[in-house]
Amino acid sequence: MKRTLLLLAIAIGAALTGHAQTRDSTAKSPADSTGDPGYSSARGKTTASPTQRAARQLTTLQKKLNLNQDQVIKLRMILLNLDVSLDSLRSNPSGDKKSDNRARRAVTQDADGKIYALLTTDQQVAYAKWKQEQQLKRQLGRAAKNGPAADSSGKHP
Repeated sequence: MKRTLLLLAIAIGAALTGHAQTRDSTAKSPADSTGDPGYSSARGKTTASPTQRAARQLTTLQKKLNLNQDQVIKLRMILLNLDVSLDSLRSNPSGDKKSDNRARRAVTQDADGKIYALLTTDQQVAYAKWKQEQQLKRQLGRAAKNGPAADSSGKHP
């Protein structure tokens, strides 16, 4: 009887230990292993924190727009505020999708206005072009994710 209980306790302990280590063993970066729920989304995908997203966006825009140091400093704050606001809206939904989408759109448009005001005319053109490219990429990604859909006329073949 004691031996059976001992074996059972060892088996449960081994199962719990193995289960507890699965998160760290599948982590893709050191930030993922923090256990912070802000690093994973509801779909189970691993997402970057707002500061990481802002840094990545800033790096991309620096390359695309040839920003000076003053612009980089101001743009960093704009992007950080944008990503923190969007992350807050994402993690605290109101329950009404339309109002959530309106709030997200308002935050994004406000940040866009600030970014446009910060850029020179040539940079504004390059930024608008980059935004269109990003929108096209998102649309293609959604189309690929949703699988084969009806053509644009709405008729099935």
